[in-house]
Amino acid sequence: MTNSNQKIISAAIIGVLLGFRFHSIWERQRLLGRDAYLIERGKHFDKFLAAPHNPVAAIFGAMVIIAVVIAAYELISLGLNKLFKPIPSASPADSTMR
Repeated sequence: MTNSNQKIISAAIIGVLLGFRFHSIWERQRLLGRDAYLIERGKHFDKFLAAPHNPVAAIFGAMVIIAVVIAAYELISLGLNKLFKPIPSASPADSTMR
């Protein structure tokens, strides 16, 4: 497996995991029913959105989340690299030198 294939598979794995997470959140909210959902969203607004927002905290939080996603991506790529050793590619120049 080539390095580019491992990176594509790593990105696909992260995408599948995030997709499952978003789907579970969607289903949980759908099963609550309309009234319970609106009550929950109202509580969320009161707790997180009604107060003034600190942009420094948002930037720092985004940096931490991006670092975690990149680290997970690299760890998955490293695991795939250890699991499937890359096959060296033979270029046409190499075959003429022999």
